[in-house]
Amino acid sequence: MVDGLLMPPHSSVLAATIGITFVTPHKVVNRDLQGLFRVKRERVRDALKWLQANNQLYSDIIISEDRLSELPEDDVPTEIVSTTRVSADVEAVLREEEGYVPLDVLDEGEFHAERLSRSQISHICYRPH
Repeated sequence: MVDGLLMPPHSSVLAATIGITFVTPHKVVNRDLQGLFRVKRERVRDALKWLQANNQLYSDIIISEDRLSELPEDDVPTEIVSTTRVSADVEAVLREEEGYVPLDVLDEGEFHAERLSRSQISHICYRPH
């Protein structure tokens, strides 16, 4: 078997391919992660079967029951929890935005969006319940 055709990838690959950083002044607990990053093994299996049947790029995959068994039945994978970072530096959002092309430029055919103020950013930052 060609390893590249085996799906899903090993759960250990998650930590190397998915990085999560919450930028919030509030404490983040595991129950907050569960609502956002919960994995259901059966849904992964169903999604892979659908892709195999309906997407030519996935038609040759081999669905690995061993790899599926590495995934939780209904929980956040340990690899995700162990690599999730939390930062209270809300100002980092503003600093990061400074490196992007200005959003307030209006030329024919270009997308326009308004810049967010600091207070608007603080309102959209993640706040756990």
